Parts: sequence; structure tokens; C-alpha cells
Amino acid sequence: MEEITTASSDIIPLKVAVNYLRRTYPENPNWAIPNIPCLVSLSLEKIIENFVELAKTICLDKLKPKDRTSILKKIPVDLPPEVTIPVIPDQLYWKRCCLARWKICDVEKYGACWKRMFVERHLQELIENFLPGSNTYTDLTKVLSWCRGYVKRLIIKQLLMPIDVTKVTSKRQGEPGQEVPRDRLNLESVLTVLLNLEELSLTFSVRNCGMNFQWGMFSLTHEDCINLSDTFPKLNFLRILQLKDNGLTDNQVKYLLIQLENHPALEELDLSYNRLEDNGAQSIVQLLTGSCPLRKLNIFRNNIGSRGAAALATALLKDCPLETLNIGFNRLEDEGGATICKTLAKNTHLTKLNLSGNQLGEKTTSTLSRVLKQNITLTNLDLSCNNFGKDGGEEIKIGVQLNETLLNVDLRLCQVGPEAEYDIYRVLRRNHLTAPSLPLL
Repeated sequence: MEEITTASSDIIPLKVAVNYLRRTYPENPNWAIPNIPCLVSLSLEKIIENFVELAKTICLDKLKPKDRTSILKKIPVDLPPEVTIPVIPDQLYWKRCCLARWKICDVEKYGACWKRMFVERHLQELIENFLPGSNTYTDLTKVLSWCRGYVKRLIIKQLLMPIDVTKVTSKRQGEPGQEVPRDRLNLESVLTVLLNLEELSLTFSVRNCGMNFQWGMFSLTHEDCINLSDTFPKLNFLRILQLKDNGLTDNQVKYLLIQLENHPALEELDLSYNRLEDNGAQSIVQLLTGSCPLRKLNIFRNNIGSRGAAALATALLKDCPLETLNIGFNRLEDEGGATICKTLAKNTHLTKLNLSGNQLGEKTTSTLSRVLKQNITLTNLDLSCNNFGKDGGEEIKIGVQLNETLLNVDLRLCQVGPEAEYDIYRVLRRNHLTAPSLPLL
């Protein structure tokens, strides 16, 4: 009985055998024999499976748009960048890579180019996580070899210190018993390779340091200044440089800015949230009076006083191309503020000026009342966080009423009174109506 059962199980019933010859079932619309895939589909599947081996031999641009899109939609996003970057220019694949790797992807900051966004952020993470003594320059050099032509904007928010440093025994940098590590990544070997670098932002700090906190982690060392000063002359296309919140001192700024005096392309410099004083302002004046085409300067929240303001005023009175100056929250006081305001009578380039939080007073307002009659270029003036009082507000109002170019005056926390604020607003409204091409602030 067992042999008969086994033999009968191998026999296909006649009805089932006939069904194998049918490709469709009219009585069952949900059933059909799968079609045999065409040769093109099989080839595309093999390309996707072996893309790393075939990357150097295949040319995606020569494929049909439909086939190229099919490949880029299915290629894994975790392939080595050194393989994909030289051969995949299409934005579809790089959009997938960015969205899979980062939660927030604002591609507009990268010129609406997903590939550039991936390369710049990949290099940023590599530099920020580079640990001297543990990582090697060889790995970094390999990455730079294939990404150097795509990087235009580089923002570095931390630079790690070596882990094998002596623990600090004091609380402040420079006190006896403290050994500050001096072996950060040498940025000269990195930045000089980036041929098209236009914007650079550096913050010398360490995030999430925890119990390993040291004051030296949050400021430049002498070696850092030497490396940067040697690097700047080689960045011929650099337009924007940001060195904010680095604890820069007057001597360090002097050492750095000397190398920028003849820079052919630098247009914007940000030195905010540092420790600059009057001598540092004099170093900035040498940059402004040089051949550097600087148009925007931000020295917000430093320690510049009246002597530094007098130095900056000399540069503004010369043929200086500076259009935006932010010197808010320094220590200019009334004398320094008046000195800066006097330059508005002759300066023909400055369009935006920020003097907020500088303890300005009556002398500044009286000077403004006179010079605003003569100025024809200033459009934005920030005087917030200065206690002018109602008398100062009246003087500012008189100057604004005789000016036809000012579009925005910030008088918050100045105690000038609601009447003066309203009258000034009416004048600014009039100026906006005479300049309809400019946006209303």
C-alpha cells in the first residue's frame, strides 16, 4: 500500500496538467503566470548588485533616462562615497543619501545641490570627529582627494584635543599647574586642498566634553594661530570668514589679520563674541585700509572702547568699501559712539550700522541729529539698548526727519518715549514709499 501511495503522489492529475498550459484564467482575474523578465531588466539588476565593481566601467549618462532613474532609485545609500561621488552626478541619489543620514536637510543653504550638501557635511563630520593621536592623516587625505572639488562652504563647530593630555589642576588658562594641549588638527593641510572654498566658519571648542572640561579647549592656541595665518593667503577664493566665539585676543587677531590685508576676495569677516579690545580694533583698521575688498564686518560683543572707536572712525573716513558694520554690545560709551557717528557725514559706503548696547548718551544723539542731515547712504541704524531718554529721542527724531534714505531705526529699550517713536516711524514710512523697490522692514 505504501508503494502504491508513493507512486500515485508523483502523478499530476489531468486537470492540473492542462492548467499549466494556460497563461490566464478568465474565471480568476487575480491569477496569471509571471512574465519572463527582459534582458534590460536583468542587466539593470546586475548593475545594481555589483555597482561597486562596475562603477569605473559604466557611464550613467549614456543610459536612457528611464534606466538611469531605475538604477539611482535602487542603489544602496551606504555605498562608499569614494566610489559614488566621481560617477554619480544626479541629484536623486544624493537626496536619498542625505535624507537617510540626517534628519534636517536644508538644501537651499548648499545652492540647492544635494551632492554638495552630502560632501560638505560628510567632510564636516570627519573633521569634527578627528582625534589627534587616534586617527591618521592618511584617512583624511584620501577623503580630501575625491571631495576637494565639491566643497564651497565648510562649517566646523568643534576641533578635538588629544586624549592623552595631563589633567588640569587649576581652573583658568594660564594659572600655574595647568598644561594646555596644543595638538589640534592642522587645518592648513586640509583647507589648502579645497580648491573652491568660498565660506569658512571655525569654532575652536569641544562639545559634550563632560568631566574632561578644560579652559584650553575653548580658545585658540599659539600653534592654531600659526597654522591659520599660513593658511589664509592660500585660500584665494575665500569670500566669507567666521571666527566667532573663539576667545580671540588682540595679539592673536593682529597675527591673523596681517595675512588678510592683501586678500583678493574676502568680503565678510565675523569676529563676534571674542575678547578684542582697543588694540584689536587698530589691527582691524589696518585690514580696512589695505587692499582687501571687505564689505561686511561683525565685531559684536567684544571689549572695544572709545580708543578703538576712534581708530575705526579713521578707516571709515577714508575710501573704505565697508557697507555693514556691527559694533554692538562693546564698550564705546558716549564718546566712542559720537566718534563713530561723526563719520556718517562724509562716509558714502556704509548702509548698515549697529551701535546697540554701548552705553551711548546725549553726545551721541546730538551728533546723530547733525550728521543724518548730510548722510545719503545709510538705510539701517540699530541704537537699541541705549538709555537716551526723551531728550535724546527728540534729537534723533530731528535728524531722521531731515534724512531721506533711512528705512529702519531700532530704538527698543532706549526710553525715548512713544511720541518720538511714532514720529520716527512716520518718517521711515515716508522713506519706504519713496523707495518702493526695497522691502518694508
